[in-house]
Amino acid sequence: MSVLYLVRHGQAGTRENYDSLSPLGRRQARLLGEYFAAQGIRFDAAYSGSLARQRATAEEAGLGIEITVDPGW
Repeated sequence: MSVLYLVRHGQAGTRENYDSLSPLGRRQARLLGEYFAAQGIRFDAAYSGSLARQRATAEEAGLGIEITVDPGW
């Protein structure tokens, strides 16, 4: 059976640089990746929107696979 995980980006940066992750947002993404790993959750594919904060969340999570960027997200 397939499972689909939808993950919202981590906490965004300041108003001056909203399309980024705050330090807390980076930590949230890393913790999520650690949770997936601890649970033995592995991914066959991963997709991200094209915003910097979306891509950074996917990268910080460290899923171990290439992230496909889709501007439609």
